[in-house]
Formats: sequence, structure tokens, C-alpha cells
Amino acid sequence: MTRAIQKIDKRFANWLHCLPPGDLSKALLDEAWQALSVMLPDASTLARLRIVRQLAFRRLYQLDCEQGAALSVVMHGMTDLAEFCIWHAVQHSYSELTKEYGVPMAASGKPSQLWTVGMGKLGARELNVSSDIDLIFVYSEDGETRHPTSAANAIANHEFFAKQVRQIQSLLADVTEYGFVFRVDLALRPFGREGALAISLASLAQYFQRVGREWERFAWLKSRVLPTAAQHSPPLALRSVVRSFVFRRFLDHKVFVALRGLHQLIRQNVRDERDVKLGRGGIREIEFTAQVLQIVRGGRQPELLTRPTLSALERLVSAGLMNEAMVKQLSDAYDFLRRTEHRIQYLDDQQTHILPRAAEDLTWLASRMGFANVASFEAALAAHQAEVALIFEQWVNLGIAPPTPRVTIQMLEAKAKWITQFVRKHPDVADELLRPDALGKRFDADVFKRSARTQYAALQATGLCDEESILDLLRRAHHLEVFRILVRDVQGTLSVRDVADELSALADSVLALALPWCAAYIRLPQLHRPSLEDNFAVIAYGKLGGKELGYGSDLDVVFLYDDADDLAAQRYTTLVRKLISWLTVKTGEGDLYEIDTALRPNGNSGLLVTSISAYEKYQLQRGSNTAWTWELQAMTRARCAFAADALRARFDAVRAQVLITPRDPMQLRQEIVAMRNKLRVAYPAPAGLFDIKHSQGGMLDAEFAVQCLVLLYAKEHADLIGNVGNIELLKIAQVHHLLPDDMGIQAANAYQVLRDYQHAARLQQAKAQLSTDQLMPERAAISALWYFVFDKT
Repeated sequence: MTRAIQKIDKRFANWLHCLPPGDLSKALLDEAWQALSVMLPDASTLARLRIVRQLAFRRLYQLDCEQGAALSVVMHGMTDLAEFCIWHAVQHSYSELTKEYGVPMAASGKPSQLWTVGMGKLGARELNVSSDIDLIFVYSEDGETRHPTSAANAIANHEFFAKQVRQIQSLLADVTEYGFVFRVDLALRPFGREGALAISLASLAQYFQRVGREWERFAWLKSRVLPTAAQHSPPLALRSVVRSFVFRRFLDHKVFVALRGLHQLIRQNVRDERDVKLGRGGIREIEFTAQVLQIVRGGRQPELLTRPTLSALERLVSAGLMNEAMVKQLSDAYDFLRRTEHRIQYLDDQQTHILPRAAEDLTWLASRMGFANVASFEAALAAHQAEVALIFEQWVNLGIAPPTPRVTIQMLEAKAKWITQFVRKHPDVADELLRPDALGKRFDADVFKRSARTQYAALQATGLCDEESILDLLRRAHHLEVFRILVRDVQGTLSVRDVADELSALADSVLALALPWCAAYIRLPQLHRPSLEDNFAVIAYGKLGGKELGYGSDLDVVFLYDDADDLAAQRYTTLVRKLISWLTVKTGEGDLYEIDTALRPNGNSGLLVTSISAYEKYQLQRGSNTAWTWELQAMTRARCAFAADALRARFDAVRAQVLITPRDPMQLRQEIVAMRNKLRVAYPAPAGLFDIKHSQGGMLDAEFAVQCLVLLYAKEHADLIGNVGNIELLKIAQVHHLLPDDMGIQAANAYQVLRDYQHAARLQQAKAQLSTDQLMPERAAISALWYFVFDKT
């Protein structure tokens, strides 16, 4: 038994029974508080807090050194003690001060709130057994107190809260006959010891913007608003201010430089190399290793927003930032060093991290760590410290000397001007050039959605899942993938078709993420099927429907529902309006897509959402309200981008029925030609130029010809029903001898060439127009296709 425990047993023997058996928790502490209130009815809050603290310290010694409790039990127990005592100090001081000065009020007419922010190990719920507590006090708004009977007693809010902080510090830190509760350190507040004892939220935000230093990012990383005085609303505004200060949106290697400077300053002040916290390979280096990666990456990867060190290390593995073996080394060392630290402090209840020199103390410590002798303990300690020091040096040096990317922005911009604009809008995507593994892989929709859902879950877990955060998450994830596709495209590892496939799959994935999140945000009622996908479908038309999406393309979509609920149409309309807002609104992270819903039944005058049964009647010409020919053309490239299997199958059946319905060939050709002529007039090419899309012999001629072939012959040739793209459909038409000689093959090859030219022009932010003497063979091949299909009109 240590000297500190012997003193407690002697001084507090009469009250040891007040703390019930079990792991230390707020519930047990409250029972002890109530028991002491009965035994010592005249004791002050000051006295009872100190007695409870002594009883708790002894209980932790029992759990740790005699019963072998896990490190987490000890750290959480000590943190519960701190929160319990701070809560009582805040309540007591507020009660005393409001009696004299009244309630501090904000301009809104509501009471101004004081938030007690726990920093460091208190914030992370990792307190050691003889710990200081680092506190910062922030209040919501300036104003002045309002006394119910005496207006003369009113004082400014900042003065009231400064008085309260002094009382809290006295209640916790003053030494009396019963000892103290916690040493309170307020030095981490803005402007340090020269700063105000309590700062308003607005002043804190201003401080972060104008003064905040790199080392303060590390200090605020583990900050947490403690459950103290009753709060009228969660301090989300404070969280937002802190988060934007701590976490980088971009990969900033100055963070590594700042960490190294902070670490060197700490090392210079180490009094003894036997310090298991601040010495080489100590606890602080483990914490710094995790924190630097959190700060650098946490702004874009919210799953890293966790305070406890061991939790942060685990998440760095799942985020792909550290390997499992390295994290296991650090985690094992952290457990060993923290348990050693606790045993050092059990000796005399002193805030020290230095191994004792007395042989008797060292022997006791080694035995309580499970070693037969001091030598074996010191060997194990040295091994852990050596591993930690090596990993720490590797990471910090890596950050100071940034890796050289295989390809630079300048190299990419030389090949595609579109990249210049994209990176200017979204500069954080350039960090991907430092991760060669991320650029070499093809887009994987499952991996993309899994990563985004992990980040969404992290936002929920950290209480940051507001609308703006969700929108920014979607945009960051989307922009990152677009940039990766861009780089692979410009480097020549993707064909134009590959690019279109990946961009289309990305759009589908964004819809699959956004819709359920949007439904949850508006609290869409759970209707008669178990999930949104069972009730609701997004039908993709145009380039998205044909999986030919390009950079910056709009999404042509129609929304369907299969739901018998009387309020279904109203509810899904609300969902769609919110979804369109989510996809189109500009935030600090930019926007996602422009949405075009003009292809819905009855166009812009029609309902925003349509029941699947009404859609079926409209498309299959049943009733007086039916689809136009141009809508049937659009159906050749339509597909279901979001729905469960059953609803998807029902749409596919409607589409197939539309395509195989017999039609008057002459009337169909005439109507398609009429539509083509309208577009040709609407989009004339400048004199002397050939527009790759709109001019005669251009892409639209080929697309309209393919649509006509599908609508005429899908009934006889079922493989024309497949939404496989214009090039494949031309080849299928050739196989079935719907086109003479090798007309279909020549037109398909020509269409591919035009598509490549169009794609290259977009990358250079140029118009897809050439002189009329260029691409003559390709234009001739598509013109021949056009005249063969439509010369019967």
C-alpha cells in the first residue's frame, strides 16, 4: 500500500463506506455525496467535494493495482469524478452569484450560457489519477445580468462569468484540511494568463481567425463541452467555431513543422529523462503522432474526429493513414506507459510522470506492473519507448519533407485547361497527387459509398450532422472522385467511354447517398414498405441514362413512386424538392449537379413526382394524356438509377413495352425529322465551322438515327432494347442487317471519333467546333446513316 493510500485510510476512515462498491461512476459518486450529506449535514460544498475526491482516488487504486482493472476503467472513472465535481462547482457558484447579481441575459432575452470546456485528457475522458484539469470558459452572448428585485445590482455578463470562474477555481483547487479536488489550469485560454477568465463565443471566433497559433490547434483538438449547468440548447455554434479552427481543409505541412517546434520546446523543459510522459518515446509523442494526422486530415475525413488517443489510432488505420502493425505498437505502448504513470502517482498523489528513484518505490511499481523485478520492467519500458520514438520521428519528418508527387498540377494543366478551373474551385483535391495509390485505381462505387457513409456516421456520432455538414460531405467526396477521374483521363489511362462510365457511376452513387440522407433530414415518414428504395425511383435520361455523362453535365431525371399512401405524392414531392436543393445549391465546397426534370410526364407543367402506374399509362399511350414522340426517343436511353430490385424491374418492364410497341414507320420518321430540324435551327453553327454535336453529319444525327432504329425494330430484335449506348446499338443494327454493307460499323467508328473530339474540346474549355474541311470521312459516314434511316420520309 502506498503512502498516499495510507494517509487516506487514516484521515478518512469514517467515510470510506460512503462510496458503494464497484467501478467508479457518476452514479456511485452521487450516492457517496448523498451519504456524506447525511453524515455531515453542516459540511460545505467545498468540504464534501474534497472528501469525495479522496474516496474516489482510493477506489481507483483498488481497481487498478489490486483488481487489475483495464486502463479505460481507471481513466473514465477519474474523468467521471472530474465532471461530477465541476458540475457541483458550477451549480454552486451560479446559485450564489445569481442571488446577488441576477441572471446574465443575452440581447435575445434569453439567459446567456456559460460553457465549461474540458481540454486535453479531460476533454478526451483520459484523465490520470492525479491530474490537473485544463479548463476554458466560454459564454454564449454579451449582455448584463437581470436581478428580480434590484436593478442596481446588475453587472455585465463578462464580469459575472469572470466572478463565477474564480469561484469554480477556488471550489476545486483551494487546499483545506481535507486536501484539494483538482489543480485547475486556465492557461490554455485565449491570450493565456493575460486573457479574460471567460470569453464570449464571438470573441473566441475572432481570436481564432486573427491570433490563433498552430500549437493551439493541438490544444483544442480534444476540447469538449462538459455537462455542467443546464443548457437551453446544445452548443453547436461553439463546436463549429472550434472545428473550423482545428481541422485543416487542405494538406498543410506547416502543421508538422509546428508540431516539431512544440515538441522541441517540451523536450527542452524536461527535467528528467525518466519522465514517461514528456521524455523521448513517452506518452506525449504517441498523442502527437495521432493528433497531427487528425488535424491534417480531419477537415475532410470526419471519421477522424474523435478525442481519445486509442480511438484516434484505430480510426487512422480504417482511414488508411497508418498500418495496423504500427498502431498496435503505439496502442500497446500507450497502455503500458499510462498504467506506469498511474502507479507513479499512486505513491504520493502527486502530478508527476517521473519514475521514482527510491529502490523500494521502484520495486513496488514493477511488481504492480506485473514484473518479477525492476530490471525486467525497465527493459520492457525501454523497448516501448524506443518503438514510439522511432514512429514519431518517422511521421514528423515525413510531414516536414512533403513527398514529391509523381505528377504536378502544372503538368496536368498543360494537357487540360479544365483542370485549372476545377482545382481553383476545389483546391483541396490537389492533395490527392501526394497519394499515388488513390489515382491509379478505377472508380469503385461500393468503396465510394462505404467511405461516405462512414463519414456520415462520424458526423452523427460527433453531433455535427447538420444540413451544411452533409452537403459539404457530399461535395467533397464528389469533387475528389471527379479529380481522380480527371487525372487518369489526362494521363491517358482512361478512354472517353471509361470516363463517361465512371462519371455516370459517380452520379448514381451520389443519388444513392443523398436520397436516404435527405429523407432522414426531412423526417420522411416510414410508409408501407421497409425502405425508401422500395417506394421511390429515380429514372435517368439523356447522358446519365445512356451512361455517357461528361464533366459538368446536367442530370436529366424523372422521379417515380410506388406507394398507396394517401399522402405519398405530397411527401415525395417534399423529398424531391429538398433533394434538388441539396444537389444544386452552392456551399463553401461548391455545388454538385444541375438538375433537369423537363422529361417528366407533361414536361415542366407536369407533377414533380409521378406514381409508377400513372407513368406507365402515360408512356404506353393509355388514355388521353400520353407521351410525345420525342419522349419515346428519350426512353431509348432511360434507365433506373435508384430503386430496389422490384421497382427497378417494374420500370424496366414499362420501358421494354414502350420500345416494342408497333408504330407507323412513316409517321415516326417524320416526327423525329421534325424534332431534329427544330434543334438544327435552334443551334446553328457559325459560318465556316462544323459543330460536332449539332451540325449535319454530327453526333445528334447519329443519335436520332439510332433512336429511330430502336423504336422501329426492337419488337423483332430484343437486343435493341438494352441501354448499351449508341455505338453498341449501331453494331447490333448491323448484325441484324438493318443497315446495308458496313454502314453501322462506319457510323459507330465515326461517332466515336466525334465523341473523342468533343471530350478533348471540353478538357481545353473550347467549343466543340472545327473547320468544315475537317473530319470529312466521319461526317460522311453519319450522313449516310441519316439518309438511309430517314430517306423514306
